[in-house]
Amino acid sequence: VARHCVRHKLPALYRVHEQPDPVKLKKLQRVFWRFGVTTPMARLQEPSAFNEVFEQIRELPNQEQLQVLLLRCMALAVYRVHNLGHFGLAAEFYAHFTSPIRRYPDLCVHRALKHWLAQQQLQGLNRKARKKLQPPTPEVTPELAEQCSQQERKAEKAELQSIDLMKVAFLERFVGEGFTATIQAVASAGLKVLLDPHGLGWFLPLETLTDDWYSFDEESLTLLGRRRQRLVQVGDRLQVRLLRADVLQRTLEFEAVQWLP
Repeated sequence: VARHCVRHKLPALYRVHEQPDPVKLKKLQRVFWRFGVTTPMARLQEPSAFNEVFEQIRELPNQEQLQVLLLRCMALAVYRVHNLGHFGLAAEFYAHFTSPIRRYPDLCVHRALKHWLAQQQLQGLNRKARKKLQPPTPEVTPELAEQCSQQERKAEKAELQSIDLMKVAFLERFVGEGFTATIQAVASAGLKVLLDPHGLGWFLPLETLTDDWYSFDEESLTLLGRRRQRLVQVGDRLQVRLLRADVLQRTLEFEAVQWLP
């Protein structure tokens, strides 16, 4: 569809995804080397190299966290009135056509195609008839493209907030009870954990760990306790207790009870 729009210079929105930030990729190099990923980050200026890296981290305990770090280096996909290609899909031309969550950009593509089809149907008519029946050209502006990009971010944020709301509403009945939390990712601000037995993901702020003062190592993606030298990493488990659940604010507050073997 996008190739067709470019070829015929149709007024449509293009889904543009630019190359990843080389500065961010360079910063990640040491982290990935630490976990045995041998592909130079500079090669990730080529879409094919991403699959190579994903294959290397597939079996690692930190798979999810490394994937997130890698994806954060990539540019956000946005809408533009000019085609610049889609890096993530390795596509020279790209536009939505039947995306269920991007209806208005789809509509712009539909209008462009209908406009072109209408023009084709007028080819056999004389100039006066063509001028009279010529359909109006759909208007697609940079401002419209920017608005569609912004609205998509709002929709994504609303989706995440609705998921958090459902999690809090479900866990509200378990206030005062304990859970086993398995660490899925470690960051300077805290831990992303999976709460058993319900399999719900949540983020525990670093302040939840009150048994020590922890510092974050950006290369090993671990936390280290200053006094007891406990190393906190992906796969570690701890017992937590749910203290509060606020449905209106979509927040959960836990306390760390003890580390588990």
